[in-house]
This record gives sequence, C-alpha cells and structure tokens, in this order.
Amino acid sequence: MCPPEDTMTIDDHQDIARSSYADMLHDDERNVAYYQAIMASVHHLVHSSELNPTGDRFFNCCDIGTGSGLLSMMIVKTFRDLNYKHFHVTSFEAFKPMAECAKRIVALNNMSSDITVIPTRSEEYTENPQFDLLVAELLDTELIGEGCLITYRHAVENLCSPNCIFIPESAHIYIQPLNSKYHYSRQRIQDQKLCWGLLGTIEVVDEEAKSCCGLSEIDDLHLNDNCRLASDELAEPKKVFDFKFSDLTSLKLRDSAEVKFEIKNDQNQQYHPVIVMWWDIVMYPKAWYAKYIKPEGVHSLPFDVLSCAPEWLWTPKYQERNELIRAHYNRDIWREHWLRGIYHLPNIKLLTGDENTTIMNVYAYHDSHSLWFDLKPCESKLPPSCSCTVHRFMSRSEIAFINDTDMMSKLTLGLFKITPVTRSDAVKKQVCEKVKLIFNYAPEYLEPKWKIEFHYSYNYLHHKKVIDLSLQDDVCWLGLMRRLLKRLSIEPFVNFTIKCSQVFFDDLNRIRMNVGTCEGFNLEPLDELISRSSGVIDSSVESRHLYEYRCKNRIKDSYDNRMKEITIFSTNDTTVAMEGLIEAGDWTKRIKIEAPTSDYKYLRNHWALIFWADLELANGRVIDTGFWSLGGSLRFSPHFKQLVHFLHDHPVLANDDGSCPVLELDIGLSLEGLTVKRV
Repeated sequence: MCPPEDTMTIDDHQDIARSSYADMLHDDERNVAYYQAIMASVHHLVHSSELNPTGDRFFNCCDIGTGSGLLSMMIVKTFRDLNYKHFHVTSFEAFKPMAECAKRIVALNNMSSDITVIPTRSEEYTENPQFDLLVAELLDTELIGEGCLITYRHAVENLCSPNCIFIPESAHIYIQPLNSKYHYSRQRIQDQKLCWGLLGTIEVVDEEAKSCCGLSEIDDLHLNDNCRLASDELAEPKKVFDFKFSDLTSLKLRDSAEVKFEIKNDQNQQYHPVIVMWWDIVMYPKAWYAKYIKPEGVHSLPFDVLSCAPEWLWTPKYQERNELIRAHYNRDIWREHWLRGIYHLPNIKLLTGDENTTIMNVYAYHDSHSLWFDLKPCESKLPPSCSCTVHRFMSRSEIAFINDTDMMSKLTLGLFKITPVTRSDAVKKQVCEKVKLIFNYAPEYLEPKWKIEFHYSYNYLHHKKVIDLSLQDDVCWLGLMRRLLKRLSIEPFVNFTIKCSQVFFDDLNRIRMNVGTCEGFNLEPLDELISRSSGVIDSSVESRHLYEYRCKNRIKDSYDNRMKEITIFSTNDTTVAMEGLIEAGDWTKRIKIEAPTSDYKYLRNHWALIFWADLELANGRVIDTGFWSLGGSLRFSPHFKQLVHFLHDHPVLANDDGSCPVLELDIGLSLEGLTVKRV
C-alpha cells in the first residue's frame, strides 16, 4: 500500500520519481556491506561483557534517513536470529510520504513491534535516547553533500551514548590528478577559430569567458572505461580528508589540506589537468569479521570497507569481491547514486617544476556541504567562482560541445552553405561584424542557451532572421523538429532522421527496475510508490547522456558489429498531412523488434530501446547524435543526450516453432516529444 493519493503533491511525486531509493536497493555491495556491519555490531553488543555485563541489557538503536526501512529491519532480524528480545529501533525519515511507506513495509515484514518510524529529521528530535547503535546512510557522491557532518555532530552531542557503535564508523576522501582533454574541455572555454568559407577565419570566443576559472562544483560521472575518454593518470592517488563519525573533533565543518603530486613530464604530451575524487567508508572493525560473521554465501568475504574508487584502481581483492557479487546476484558491482567527482582547477598556470618533473601542490578545502580544490592557498572561506556568467548558464556538456573544434567547424560550414555571401568587400565586412558566437539565456524560460546568430539586412528578407545552432536542448533534435515544422528560424540542417535500435545495457536498467525483495525483506510497497509517482511525472522515454553507461548490441543472440536500425521518422518523407498529425499529436508508427531467445530471463533485465537522430547539414555532411563507435560494445556521443525506453517490463513469450518472438510497439511523435506504447 502507498500513501493516499490526495496527500501527495506534484513535488512529492517528483521527489520520489527522481530519488535514488530503488537504485540504492539494487546496489548489492552496499546492501551486503551494511548487513554484514549490522550483524557484526549487534553480535558485539550482545556478546560483549563490557557492553552487556548482565546478558539482558536493553539496547536502543537508531536508523537516520531510513528510507524504505531496510537497515532498520536488518537490525531487527539480527537480534531475532540471536533470540535477543531486549532492544528497539527508532527510525528517522524526514520525507513524510517515504516515512509512511516505511511504516507499511515494516508492518508487512512483521516488525512493527520493534521499529518506530518517526517522520522528522533527527536534528529536530528533542529527547535524549542515548542510542547504543547508530546506522545511517547520509552520503552522496561528494560524501558530505547531504549535510552528514551536521547530522553526525548533532547525533554525537544529543542522541548517542558514549560507547555508541556507528555504522559506518569512518570515511576517507581521496584525490588523483588526471590528464584529460575532454574533461578539461567541460570547464575551460578554449581558443577557437572557425573557417567561414570565403570570409576566412573568425574568432568566436569571448576573452572574459576564456580567462574565467569557472565553477568549483563537482562534475559527477561514472568514470568507467566508456566515459574516461582517453584520460591518463598523472600520479598516484592521495588521501586528503578523514572523518570519524563518532568523534566531534574529526567532524569539522570547515577544514583544509595540502597534498603534493610529482608528475613525470612527457615532452610529447600537453597537460589538461583535472582532479578526480572518491571516498571509502569503514563499516566496522575488521577483527569482528572472524569473531562474529559466519563465512558462507555472499558473506564468505569481509565487506568491512566500501569504496567508490574508479575501476582502474580496483585491487585483486576488490575484483574477488566483484566476482562474489556476480556469482550471488548475477550482476556486477554498480551504482548510480555514488559516482566519482571531477573537479576543475583554477590557476592552472601555477604549476611549477623543471624539464623532468612538474610539481602540483593541490590545496583541498571543505565546508559543511561541499569540496573544492585549488593550486594556491585560498584566503577566502568561499570557493572561487565564475566571473563571466557563461558557466552559470551553460552546462558542462554545452561547454564541451562548443570546445569541439571539429563539431563547430562542421556546423559553420553547413551554415555558410545557406547564407547569401558573395566575394563583395561590403558584404564581407558586414558579415564579419555580425557573425559571432554569443552566450545568452532566455530569462522568461529560465533556460540556458547559446546560439550563433546571423543577422540579415537584405531587403528580400524584410527583417532580421536568426539561424539557430543550438544543439544543447534536452534532446536537441526534438527542438529542431519543432523549429523545422513551424518554420521558426532558418536552419543549417536541411533534413533529420529519427532512428532507434534495441540494445542491452550492462546496468542502467536497474534505475527503473522493481526491487521486490531485498536481502530477504519484502519491499513491494516501495515499488508501488515509485511506480505511481513515475506514472504521474515521467514519460515513457527518458533522456540521458548514454556515453556513461556500458551497452552492447545484440542481434539474434550473437554479438555483431552491425546496428539493426529502424527509421522512425525522416523529414525527407514529410508531407503536409504528416506535419499536421505531428502538430496535433496524432502521428504514430508501429515497429516490430525481435526479442532475445536464449537466456531471455537474464537478458530482459538489460533490454532497452534507444532513439537518436542523424542531422543532415546543407552541405550534405551528417551529424550523428547517437554513436561515436559501433561494435559489440557501443560508445555514444558525449555531446548529445539520447532517448531510452526500458523493455524489461515488456514480457515476451517464446514462439512454439523456436523463431524469435516479436514485440510490437507504437512510437508516437508530437511537438511535445516521443512516446512508446506496447500494442
């Protein structure tokens, strides 16, 4: 059961649909690490002669940010397995719809007598319960971004006993310098000169924007082999901050550190330095594993440390842990809620050294909620920030897009093809003065936007026309379709074709899969809650930068270098009647796709349909908004978002004759977007 519909606002539905509740519950390593830590800690409470001298002491336990109530139920289950009845769990959940859902989950699992869910923040709790065990999952990609330092400080001062056991007990933040032209281009606006046909070369970058340090905020990415995009490690990682969650002196709300990296110079390499950050948490004292945990099943290895280190730093022991997870859950370690952080450095001209070595002194800072890094000591208590306004109104993907010289040259050459430019000096002067790359935003829509504006004063056009090269809408080709069909502007694109193909993601489907049961606990009310909110908020397709996610192409149960593409729509075939149907939202196309036959039960959890567009310029060149490279493993363009429709909720029955079963779908297209519906 879910909270009553009339108590849920649109904001509530948005928070639930966009939350990572289900994603966290599909994080098998996280679940096992927390369960193992809870088992070890509860055993220690019960069996320790110091903490339980009489053998029947009452233990007051706490779960902060309980979410579904999973960790609270793990505590109860462990006490019950020990046949120990002198305990109670208090669970805090400030988001009221989630708190109500947690109550229903707890009741469904017959644990209401041992768990009290309180719909408030733990900082607002006025009693002094003296908790003996505190379990919390308050962390984000930046570790401290959700305010865990403030919450832990309050818990130590007001809620916990002196000997309280904390899960996790401590955390460490690490950094490593990378050399990455692509990630560097997501922040620094670079020199760029574009060929403008007969007019020669034009400058398109504003000096103030080029010299601006940009924003200090985290750029969170998976940083697997797909989205490293030719990054090189410049030095070994180093630890910058430690936090012991039970120690007030360790929980500083403002701190700094300095680390020194020595980088061996490569004469053939140009440096584009960025900082990659991750953290790990110590779940419980490692000695407790041998003392309290029975080494069987998924617990046959210790999960005393949980790390977010990028894959290139996985140790053989961590590889062994991944193999254990794969053997038990039939999938690898993966998570969407804790990624890795890229930080961009201001003052990169301060790198020093000689011809053999470059010295990089990195100054690390944090306040109560954020981290930032610099190459010089910072006197201000605030991080360096954008002074040109460009970085405030453009995403990092947009900045990387305009820094791609090949892409921008392709666009401008296509634009030159449709402009009435002659060799006339007068026209040359006029055009050179008026063609420029500008950064602006439309405050009435609160949408960042950049465009190349070409202002005409020719009599036959009567008024100014704008050629819009904005390809950074949420899904660029949907915006382009609206403009082409409504003739809103002169476009450098003469045609575009919407395509789709079925693919198999290694992991991405998990963000939309039901949880069902997790570590033996029934969480179906959470599935119902998320499903209902998603039905209110979400479309049948969602836009994502798919280059971050591993994905394979599979045709007739064998990996193939070909993409089996289906053309959904092309402006080459557009008629007046078709345009009317699209504007009215009544245009549909029925497609048939072959389902995988072998190992379907496994593959259906990875199955998806992706959509992208090929944009044809006036000079005949094509910009592919889908793929950079094809093959068994696919790589998507990092500049554009693609659309994805997950197919794991579309069960398909095998045909009696052994042929591939066919799934029929109706693809709808309107000026509002694209929809997918099963026939």
